[in-house]
Amino acid sequence: MEEKKTPNQDTADAAVNAETKQTKSSKDDQVKMAVKAQKEEKKSAKAKKAEKQAVEKVVPNTEKSVDPKAQVQKAVKPADKKAAQAQKAQAKAAKKAVRAQKAAAKAANRRPKKFRSLQKSQRVAGRCFVYVWFVGFLLFVARPLVQSLQFSFSRVSTTRTGLELQFLGWDNYQKAFVSDAEFIPLLIDTLSIMAMDIVMVVFFSLFIAVLLNRKFRGRGLVRAAFFLPVIIMSGALMSVMSSDMSAQFSGAAGGSGMPLLRTVDFKTMLLQMTNYNPMVEYFTNAMDRIYDVIWKSGVQILLFLSGLQSISPSLYESASIEGCTAWEAFWKITFPMISPIIIVNVVYTVVDSFTDINNKTLEYIQDTAFGTTLDYGYSSALSWIYFAIIAVVLVIVVGLISRKAFYMND
Repeated sequence: MEEKKTPNQDTADAAVNAETKQTKSSKDDQVKMAVKAQKEEKKSAKAKKAEKQAVEKVVPNTEKSVDPKAQVQKAVKPADKKAAQAQKAQAKAAKKAVRAQKAAAKAANRRPKKFRSLQKSQRVAGRCFVYVWFVGFLLFVARPLVQSLQFSFSRVSTTRTGLELQFLGWDNYQKAFVSDAEFIPLLIDTLSIMAMDIVMVVFFSLFIAVLLNRKFRGRGLVRAAFFLPVIIMSGALMSVMSSDMSAQFSGAAGGSGMPLLRTVDFKTMLLQMTNYNPMVEYFTNAMDRIYDVIWKSGVQILLFLSGLQSISPSLYESASIEGCTAWEAFWKITFPMISPIIIVNVVYTVVDSFTDINNKTLEYIQDTAFGTTLDYGYSSALSWIYFAIIAVVLVIVVGLISRKAFYMND
């Protein structure tokens, strides 16, 4: 017989069933939540990996590309040795690419080097030599030069305290051209001697340089003999030797002289034969000064020798093949190529002639300043006039010769 359940038992069973259902549903919900959480974690991990890969593609990681061992360790172990070698080669290529990128970046950041040409380097060297002279000029010459210019416009008198200046304006310069009866004749004489020195010294030095440029025995000894006066030249020695040599050649002042010149006066004889032609007088005066010409030609001969030795022998070879004679080669090749040296020698000869120890104009200026009068103002004015005349002569001579000068680079 079946037992009948009471109402209280039914309610208890219903409560038990409800509790079991709730526990089952709660367990299912927990499982589902755990599964969802695992799926979300997997998705987030995949998203992070994808982001890392995208970043590595856009901005390559230099540390990984530089280190090929790390790439090989992270890669899947190759089953074949060829695959491993291929991976190593790729790693090396990546490393080289990174190095090339770094080198290109450094090269882009560096400033380009400036290379000097030969002409620029020569200009720099020339400027260095000029700067040395300029510094010496500022230290030792500029102040006395300005002081001399100030003296030329003043009357200078010596006192116990020093020098006193009284401004006179252009009176000293006017005195030199109007009142002084000695300065202008001495200046004209100096200019005539200078004109004679330019022609004689330059042509004589060119002639001797052409001879000394040839090959012969004892060439070095002959060159030293012509350059020896420049080495031993001094003021006292020059005056003594010039007076002795002039006395020996002319037989004057009780000197023995040369027998031929003592018995025959070539100057008087030639002047009488030519009815006192000015050209004959010029050449006779040049013969009287031949010793001074030889003495003053040492530096000019050396400069002409340097110019002759700088001419390329191929020019003479090509000219000889074309049938050119030695005379034509001199006027067509040698003379044009050394024309710049002629300008240098002319300038040197002009300055040397104006500053010679036997220059009468300089002696007069020196006597005016340090003689009995001690007139520093007037001697300064004479010095500045003399300097201005030298500058004008140099400008005229250089301007005339430079028009015909030939330069290889032009």
